[in-house]
Amino acid sequence: MPFIDSLPNLHPAVSHFPIALVVVAILFDLVSLVTDRQWLDRAAAALYGLGAVGAVGAYITGQRASEQIDIPPESMSAVSDHADIALVFLAVVVPLAAIRVVLAYRDRDTDSLSLKPVRAVAVVVALVAGGLVLHTANLGGALVFEHGLAVEQRVVEEEKIVEVQPDDQDDVLDHIDPEDRYTVEDNTIRWNPIAADTGALTSFLTFIDGSPDDTIEAVEPEEDPVQSGLVFQIDGTGLLKFPEIYDDVQVDVQLELIDYDGAIGLAHHIHAYETFEMFRFTDDGEGELIRRTDGNDDVLDDGTADEVPDDVFELTVSASGRHFYGRLDGEALAHGHADPLSSGEVGFFFDGAGQIRIHSVTVTPI
Repeated sequence: MPFIDSLPNLHPAVSHFPIALVVVAILFDLVSLVTDRQWLDRAAAALYGLGAVGAVGAYITGQRASEQIDIPPESMSAVSDHADIALVFLAVVVPLAAIRVVLAYRDRDTDSLSLKPVRAVAVVVALVAGGLVLHTANLGGALVFEHGLAVEQRVVEEEKIVEVQPDDQDDVLDHIDPEDRYTVEDNTIRWNPIAADTGALTSFLTFIDGSPDDTIEAVEPEEDPVQSGLVFQIDGTGLLKFPEIYDDVQVDVQLELIDYDGAIGLAHHIHAYETFEMFRFTDDGEGELIRRTDGNDDVLDDGTADEVPDDVFELTVSASGRHFYGRLDGEALAHGHADPLSSGEVGFFFDGAGQIRIHSVTVTPI
């Protein structure tokens, strides 16, 4: 059906029901309390019940929508706020609906309303619920009309992989400095390494204290020194970090696995070698959002890709408030929730054997 096919997901179709139902229910409730009209009371109770069901549906479809679309880092905080307020609204409207249905059922055989003080309190709670649902709707509208989410899918820019043209090679070889392709502006890191940027491993990308420092090395190019991407040889476990500090953050990495057996983690909020968070992705396509504390892992969520790309692909991890996403080529493999950690560094966690080529890294504060 064309009108269904035009929707990016079900959330826009479902989200309007709790808004309309709860607002009308409040109006019916206020009038019934003043006029003692039982039919209005029953109608209000029914509308609260339907509104609560709609709210559950809207929240579930909203969670799913946030996993299906590629959310740019500048919009991630707004998405998290929308989800958090929606959860508060859900926590208020579901018990409110249950109480109102019970009250209406209790008076089913009478001509007047009982327990009016309780009903008055319920109306006050309903007004709070009404304010929450309108605030949630406002935040959701801003995601569409200000941030443009779900209006047009964000396209991963092919230009992220930077190829140095042959005419530029001699100039590059004369003064290869990995920091030439590493920029930090407004605490946003952009790194587009070439094959000869092996010095990055002793410059701005370093082992964290406590990490083994003989398990990861940058491979000297045998042929084209200025081709896109820096190859790392992995033989065990290690944790590398960039120097900048972040609170809420998103990390996007374009990479390819070269005969690699194991896992790579996009690490963030690094505090120590055994305390950090990461989106861990294996060569088998398994993705996990992990919070590691003093060496103990807590899996926030996990998922498995249908297939692992055999060429360049993009991994993304984002941490915004209580919301954590791990994405493969823009689609969420894992979406977890936990209390946010204090600010820390970002980097790479390796645990495997083989080679990985890093084509580009973008770290964006949210």
